[in-house]
Amino acid sequence: MSRSSYILVFFLFFGLNCLKAQEVSLDSTYVNQEISSALAVQDSSIAFERMEKALLIARSINYQNGKAEVSHWLANYYRKKGDNISALRYSLELLENINKGIKAELKEQTLFDIASIYQTEKLNDKALEYYRLVLPITNNKIGIWQQMGEAFSVENKLDSATFYLSKVYESAKKQDNFPTTLKALQQRAKVFEKANSLEKVLQDDLKILALVQQQKKQTLVPTCYNNLGFIHSKMKDYKKAIEYFEQAEKSNKESNVLDQSILYTNLGIAHQNIGDLKKAIQYLRRARSFLQKEQENFRFAQLTHLISTLYYKNDDTYNALIFNDEALLTAKQSSNNSALSDSYNLGASIHQDLYDYEKALDYYKKHLALRDSFLLEERLRQQSLLQQQYLLERAEKEIKILISNQEIKDLSINQLNLEKEKLELSSISLKLEAEKRESELTLLRKEQEIQDAAIKNKELEALQTQQQLRLTAQQLEAEKQEREIAELNRKEIEQRLALAEKAAEEEERLKEISLLNKDKELLTRQQEINQLELERQSTFRQFAYGLGILSLIILGLVLAGLLFARRSNNKLTKQNTEIEQQKVELEKNQQLIQEEKAKSDALLLNILPSETAEELKNIGYATPRKYDLVSVLFTDFSGFTAITKNMSAEELIGELNECFLAFDEIVERYGLEKIKTIGDAYMCAGGIPTPNTSNPIDIAHAALEMQAYMNQRIAQKQQGNQKYWNMRIGIHTGTVIAGVVGSKKFAYDIWGDTVNIASRMESNSDIGAINISATTYSYIKNHFNFTSRGPIPVKNAGEIEMFFLNDKR
Repeated sequence: MSRSSYILVFFLFFGLNCLKAQEVSLDSTYVNQEISSALAVQDSSIAFERMEKALLIARSINYQNGKAEVSHWLANYYRKKGDNISALRYSLELLENINKGIKAELKEQTLFDIASIYQTEKLNDKALEYYRLVLPITNNKIGIWQQMGEAFSVENKLDSATFYLSKVYESAKKQDNFPTTLKALQQRAKVFEKANSLEKVLQDDLKILALVQQQKKQTLVPTCYNNLGFIHSKMKDYKKAIEYFEQAEKSNKESNVLDQSILYTNLGIAHQNIGDLKKAIQYLRRARSFLQKEQENFRFAQLTHLISTLYYKNDDTYNALIFNDEALLTAKQSSNNSALSDSYNLGASIHQDLYDYEKALDYYKKHLALRDSFLLEERLRQQSLLQQQYLLERAEKEIKILISNQEIKDLSINQLNLEKEKLELSSISLKLEAEKRESELTLLRKEQEIQDAAIKNKELEALQTQQQLRLTAQQLEAEKQEREIAELNRKEIEQRLALAEKAAEEEERLKEISLLNKDKELLTRQQEINQLELERQSTFRQFAYGLGILSLIILGLVLAGLLFARRSNNKLTKQNTEIEQQKVELEKNQQLIQEEKAKSDALLLNILPSETAEELKNIGYATPRKYDLVSVLFTDFSGFTAITKNMSAEELIGELNECFLAFDEIVERYGLEKIKTIGDAYMCAGGIPTPNTSNPIDIAHAALEMQAYMNQRIAQKQQGNQKYWNMRIGIHTGTVIAGVVGSKKFAYDIWGDTVNIASRMESNSDIGAINISATTYSYIKNHFNFTSRGPIPVKNAGEIEMFFLNDKR
């Protein structure tokens, strides 16, 4: 394809894309107009219809910005209406667009909204999942911690709830944020109360009182005193409770922020608990008069029932009956079914004591009927809640499927558009190709005609040139032949003259040669005779001289050889003796060296792994190495200090040595590496110095055997009425750095977070238990039995899920 054709295709393709971009732009503009008009409308139903329409168009053209904006509006719309399922649907759709890079500024709020929906619907685990996603990107960490604390509290994960609420308290306190500090303390006190940690509740209530007084928030002081009185009542310190209730009453006279009926009720109950019935009734009646003035019949019925109960407990059946009848009447009028049920139950007891068994039975039946209706209502409420949670979870799955289907649909539409564009481009390309071929054929025809004419002209010119060349060649050939004939004639005359001269010279030379040959023969014979005589005489003289010299040399050599042989033998004998002695000494030294080397190698292998020892011996130092999969085990004896106080040093060392020798055998049997002992602690690791993938299973087997050994040893000691220490074990798996510490008194050791977390697993374990992290659990979960402990806060590591390793499957 020529360059001009490529340019044409490019402009056609660019033009098509511009047309499509303009088409999409028009649609997206329409979507934006619909969104703007919806936002401007006051009627929410009309705005909703326009937003729905805008969303349909945005989905059809895959307009991501439009989808995100409308989903955000609809999520808020349904959340205000209380339709959490629909709100969740649009929030998840918005989050899907945010994860693709659209409206990224809404990510934090969207994640928080989804978490809030789940928390409202009591799906706290799901809520916590999204709160954890919010934490890394929010600046309001205190608010998220507060929500997480509440969620954990509802799920009865009180340790985690306390952990997060404590973080809120500490952070708010540093920022001098009074409202948040106060709320965090109040929430934490509720969690402690839920966990029945009354001392901790009291500490937090005292902190609240100190904080309120420091901030001079006098309107909150009565409530603080009332809470302190309430917690002292729960702790059965009724006198202290009365003191705080009286302080609450006194401080409330100025601000009048606390309901007097509540204060008098609390005082009445406290006096009843210390046995002062008179004051108890006085305070309860004062509280009742306040409720009567306020016409709060609901609470009036409850308080009247409480007074009746106090009279009944103190054997005042008459007053008990009067107040119980009044409680029944008021409870019916105010539809307080709880007070009505309790009053029927008390009335049954009162009439039974009055021997009115028929009425007692009637009251008791009514009490049972109401109680059953309460139970039924509670079951229905729980079923409704579970159904709502089920619907929400199902809605989430359906929403995610719908989002996936929408994405598939969008991709299919994009694919179809691409295929359409591809076909259009192919059609254009084919047309251009056909036009190009036709133009090329026309050009070829014209070029062929020009070439044919040029060929004909060249042929004519060639014929003309050939004819001229033939004529010239014929003329040159004739001239050449004439010159050759003349040259041949000349050469023939010169050859004849040369032959005549050569014949005369040859004849003269033959004569001279004949004479010279005769003289030469005579001279040669005489010279040969003389030469032979001289050679004979010279040879004889040389032979005589050589024979004499040879004899003298032989004699000298014989004498020198004898002398040298005698000296050499003496010297050789002496050297052989010395060599034998040196050989014996060398063998002794080599044996000693080998023995010492074996001792040093054994000692080195006791201190270091074989690979590290070889590296130290070969190059003088060991390079630290990183290992990606290493399992680290820590043990620690519980009660060690108390038991060893009455032991001698020899007994203590003997006991520790026996335990650690047994551990060494177990570690060696499972291919683990002992790292070190620190006092009564023992540390080993698997997967070093030779990496492997089986070390989590190997170290679990080793831990179970160590535990079995210690249980056996404890049993033996107990048979002899001796106390013995228990043991905790902790295991974690991860990445470590391993190498040699020091250059003289060196030691093989490992470092990294894995080591620290393994130590935390040991310190968080129970006595006699093996505590492992969730990471180690993931490697060995199919081989052993476990007990889950849930997430537990760990110092400098946040929450870590832990398990107790029980036994092999």
